[in-house]
Amino acid sequence: MLFDYFSWENLIPQQWLPAGESAVVQGQATLVILLCLFLICANLFLLVNWIISRDLQRNTVVISIGFIGFLCWIISLPQSGNTGLAGLLLSVLLLFTMIFQTIHYGVSSPSVTAFLVPIVLATIVLNTAIGFWVTVISVLVIWGSAVIELKGWWTPILPVRQDNLTFKAPMFTVIFTAVFFMISGWTSFLIANLG
Repeated sequence: MLFDYFSWENLIPQQWLPAGESAVVQGQATLVILLCLFLICANLFLLVNWIISRDLQRNTVVISIGFIGFLCWIISLPQSGNTGLAGLLLSVLLLFTMIFQTIHYGVSSPSVTAFLVPIVLATIVLNTAIGFWVTVISVLVIWGSAVIELKGWWTPILPVRQDNLTFKAPMFTVIFTAVFFMISGWTSFLIANLG
């Protein structure tokens, strides 16, 4: 069956995973590695898109090379038993990327939903306390950006709208919090039963 191919055993070479670790740590390492591989592919896709549209800039290439190199280094960490460090570095990288994106483009940007990625990653790979704080930081950035935009203290690239504060910030708060509680509950259950 098609979906049997997509099991973690088939997606990642076993030598990339930490040897002798529990099923939970193996799963956490798999999550980090798959996310890094996806981000590398997404970055390459964007580069090809910018080449085709003739919108590629030199700074973008330099940043992309550095980003891909950093992700490759993160991929190598679980093999040496540093799954937690890999998860922490990737969570921080993604959280700071999303903070920059939100401030730069504004709360109107659909990319704001990508705060879910570091929330889920930190909750699963690190622990629920860190996942909670990533959720809190994400919510504060959304609310803070919405207020700063409406006060006119900062003008993002996308248009500022009243509903950023009255609808989007509360909606993202509910969604981010709900996802955090779902993932933390599931993660706690798995750790308690698979240890």
